[in-house]
Amino acid sequence: MCMQFNRCFGCMEEIQGYPCPHCGFDPRGQQDNFVLPRGTVLNGHYVVGRVLGQGGFGITYIGYDLSLQRKVAIKEFYPRGLASRFTTMSCSLQWASDSASQDVRTTGMDSFLREARKMAKVEDIPEVVGVRESFLENDTAYIIMDYIEGKTLLSVLKEKGPMPWEKAKDIFLPAISAMEKVHQAGLVHRDLSPDNLMLTGKGVRILDLGAAKDLSVGNGASSAQVAKSGFSPFEQYTQRGGSGPWSDVYAMAATIYYTLTGVLPPNANDRVEEDSLDWKLLTSRNVPANVISALQKAMTVSAKSRTQSMGAFLSQLQTAGTPHNHKKKTPYIVIAAVAVVAVLLGFALGFGVRGKNQPENPAMPTQPPIKVNVMAAAENQKDVAIDERSDLTFWGQVAYKRSDVKTVTFRDSLSDVPRTAWDVSEAGDRSILAWMEDGNLTVAADGIIAPNPNASFLFSGFVNTTAIDFGNCLDTSSVTNMGWMFSGCESLTELDVSGFDTSKVTDMGYMFNNCKSLTELDVSGFDTAKVTDMRGMFNSCKSLTALDVSGFDTSKVTNMYAMFNKCESLTELDVSGFDTASVINMSWIFSGCTKLNDFKCNDQRIRAQYNQRWN
Repeated sequence: MCMQFNRCFGCMEEIQGYPCPHCGFDPRGQQDNFVLPRGTVLNGHYVVGRVLGQGGFGITYIGYDLSLQRKVAIKEFYPRGLASRFTTMSCSLQWASDSASQDVRTTGMDSFLREARKMAKVEDIPEVVGVRESFLENDTAYIIMDYIEGKTLLSVLKEKGPMPWEKAKDIFLPAISAMEKVHQAGLVHRDLSPDNLMLTGKGVRILDLGAAKDLSVGNGASSAQVAKSGFSPFEQYTQRGGSGPWSDVYAMAATIYYTLTGVLPPNANDRVEEDSLDWKLLTSRNVPANVISALQKAMTVSAKSRTQSMGAFLSQLQTAGTPHNHKKKTPYIVIAAVAVVAVLLGFALGFGVRGKNQPENPAMPTQPPIKVNVMAAAENQKDVAIDERSDLTFWGQVAYKRSDVKTVTFRDSLSDVPRTAWDVSEAGDRSILAWMEDGNLTVAADGIIAPNPNASFLFSGFVNTTAIDFGNCLDTSSVTNMGWMFSGCESLTELDVSGFDTSKVTDMGYMFNNCKSLTELDVSGFDTAKVTDMRGMFNSCKSLTALDVSGFDTSKVTNMYAMFNKCESLTELDVSGFDTASVINMSWIFSGCTKLNDFKCNDQRIRAQYNQRWN
């Protein structure tokens, strides 16, 4: 049920009206339809507020206990991609009808609650957030936890950028020691990441402990769906699973790597054939050699070859070492954003440069490019509400928000650069610059600008941007992740991505989400042979009248959830070449496509979803 409430849904302090005088929160405006409506009352006395964070396994809200008159944190079992709420007023979950989703619905909720009850074993560990109650409601499960005042490590990194090891060790050494005690008590976290480490005045606190244990349902589907990009080890993507303390070791090490570099590690399953994890980023930041060695052992893809315990990992990190220096520093350019985010699944983006006199084929540069790692709030904001992204600043400056950007232009020359341009190079050599003039954003370098492998969320939240000009100088041949890349660019009326090289891309989830003003989009040249995620790819592209995806190779795609959802102007679509043998979830794929009458399809599963498009 819902109710009137005289406390702020953002901070749960007493107020007379919004915006909140304590935290500035204002609930007026659109709320993501997958979260509980603010003001919902659970179990008779827990009032639900804003979203604090969302991981692979669930959504965490701030709450208020009406009985004990205190703030709480509410964790809702919500495995991403397998459950949904289709309206902003809905409380109950709608589960995908496939067998894997139904297994998670039964087995997963039971494990979720069972692990919460095991928390009593570790309630004497001060670094662990306590659990107060668990229950079933709204066709899912809930855990009530202590509310901890502080900032997530993720939000601190977004505000201040990467940390040196001398500062980071004060966070991680106590956290690792606490996790060793947790493992000794028989619990495995399975969801460690920067958004699950809270920094408080009394030290670090570990959030959501135990909520992820035993979620695998035997065939690996649920495990693959809840694995957290960049932080989860390989075994959490596989059918057999086999999680243990070594799984948390990997995730903790990946979190340290991200904290020290600002760059999200590549997905563990992408490292099997070709390991693109860049250890030079650590050496360039003078991280001690013993720390680098410890992280390398802890992030070994093979679980058997990896550091097996937190105790061993802690010992390796504390072994005396000296800074690891290079005579020649790799010229990485970091665009760091100052932004406050509720949670994050962190993703780093990047640009590189090749000279004008190099070959025209950008896929075959004669020398390594200078890379730019974009930590621009949005790349780390999978869990930030769509309506909040436009309020974030971007690319290492504090003067402009994403909503201030009217146009974006990429330029292969540094001539006539205004004095207002900000330096986005880590070396401070002004080799790549960005500036704003009357809302027009320019990114320039003397050469081709090449994103790093993770280009997710690059333009997400640029809600007032009407045009993006890549200027024939954007080389995407090394990009592996384009998820959420243009999400929320609702003012774009046209977008030329026909020159994109997508041959290495594995993730296109929500790539054009809510680009509601686009009337046409040429993706006919996209190479999707390696893509595994197409969920929400064209979600809410309400003005698209035609879309050529007939050449899409979907043989490796596992998720098509809401792929064409709310494409309400589409009149024709040819998916006769779609291979759905690997697809786990295609719920809501055509929901709202009410004008789609010219439909070509050879797959019975897709046909069944098409027949439900009116629902």
